[in-house]
Amino acid sequence: NFKGLFGYITRDGIVRNVNVVYDASTITHLYSRFGGIAYFSAGEIDNVSVTFKQDIKAEQLGGISAVNSGIISNSEVVVGGDVSVMLSGYATAQANASVGGIVGTNASNGLISNVKVLIKADSSLNARAVSGTAYSGGVAGLNTGRVYLADVQIRGVIVAESQGSAYSGGVIGNSSGSCTRVFVTVADRGMIG
Repeated sequence: NFKGLFGYITRDGIVRNVNVVYDASTITHLYSRFGGIAYFSAGEIDNVSVTFKQDIKAEQLGGISAVNSGIISNSEVVVGGDVSVMLSGYATAQANASVGGIVGTNASNGLISNVKVLIKADSSLNARAVSGTAYSGGVAGLNTGRVYLADVQIRGVIVAESQGSAYSGGVIGNSSGSCTRVFVTVADRGMIG
C-alpha cells in the first residue's frame, strides 16, 4: 500500500527536473507510505517541484519522499493554494506517524540540501497517532540524517498529536541527526503546535 510517482528509487536512480501537481482527481485513500515523487528513495532527487492541492493521508508521508536514505537537493514543495490542504501522517494502534514537507523520515544516510517548503494559509502538516509516536516537521517529521540549507515558510499549521509521544517543529519534529543553515518564517496565522 505504497504510493509515489516513481515508487522506489534505488541507489543508482536519479530523478531530475520534474514538476508535479496533486489535485482532487489524483489521490483517493489512506496509504502506508506516500511521497510526492517516491515512497522510498535511496538515490538522487534533484530540482523537483511538488504542489499539493488535495488532502493526503499516510502513516509516513513526505512532500517529496516518505522515506529518504539518498540525496534530495534544489527542490521545493508547496502545500495548499486556492483551497485548504491537509497532509496527514496518520497511524492506528501502536504504529508511528510521520509527516514532513520534504520527507516523513530522513534516514541516517539521507541528505536533504537546499530545499524550500511553503505551507499556505489554512493548510497543514498534521501527524496523528493513537498510542504510537507522532512526528511532524516543515522539512522532516523524523531526522537521523543530515539537513543542510532549508527555507520553510509557515502560513498554515504544523502539528503532532498522540496519546503517546508527539513532536512537531518548524524544520524537524524530532532529530538525532544534523541540521544546519535552516530558516523558518512563521507569518500571518501560521502556527507550530
